[in-house]
Amino acid sequence: MTAIDSPVPAARKPCSAFLIGGLLAVAVAVALAELAISAVFTDDQIRWGAMALAAFCCGLLMLMAVAARHDRLGLASWRIGPWSLVWAAFAFGLATISWIGPEAGPAAEILPGSILRALVMIGVAMAALTVGYCAGPYRLAAARARRVTDGLRHRLTDDIRSPVVQWVLLAAGLVSQFGFAILTGHFGYVGNVAASVTTASGYSQYLAVVGQCVPLAVMAAAMRAYRIRTVGSWLAVAAILAAAVAEGAHRRG
Repeated sequence: MTAIDSPVPAARKPCSAFLIGGLLAVAVAVALAELAISAVFTDDQIRWGAMALAAFCCGLLMLMAVAARHDRLGLASWRIGPWSLVWAAFAFGLATISWIGPEAGPAAEILPGSILRALVMIGVAMAALTVGYCAGPYRLAAARARRVTDGLRHRLTDDIRSPVVQWVLLAAGLVSQFGFAILTGHFGYVGNVAASVTTASGYSQYLAVVGQCVPLAVMAAAMRAYRIRTVGSWLAVAAILAAAVAEGAHRRG
């Protein structure tokens, strides 16, 4: 029997490769973390620490593909676990290298030691995410979520029939965003940046989340306009879009 006729399933080869690659990437991350710890200069610590976090997330990505039995890495099927690791590798790993060098303005208030501790915390969080994603009770949660979505699918449709929906979303978003600005004193990228952190409260996050109803209102108006194609619906899109743009310019201006 030749190697081509080997009874070993072809699916095992990518899994074995991902397992070996993931372990090697984690080993590289540990070596880079050792370099970060032993480095004398803070810039070198940040540089090696950021690269260590990126390598660690890449290793977790390959190990997750093996443990969760994803098709390849699970990226092509848009699974949230693998994409979360890719996002963390770039947004929290490699992007942290931009903090090397002197900072000016509000960024100077963040100490380099805080950046290093944040890298460690993100690494622990990504490891916990991987363990929970692969070994957690996701089947039970997925089954219950599927029941809820199936029940809603029988009762609701994808059509936005009432014009009230878009205006309710716009009003809720505008009120929440202005309330967030007034209560925190933080208008977009201007205002007291330190106060937005030191005086943080529980309701601020809820206001910020509800404030995202403004782009939802624009989307709802556009979907309804493309469906019914009337002059009034297109005027509603223009009015809601203008309100969203004006609100965004006010917060950042």
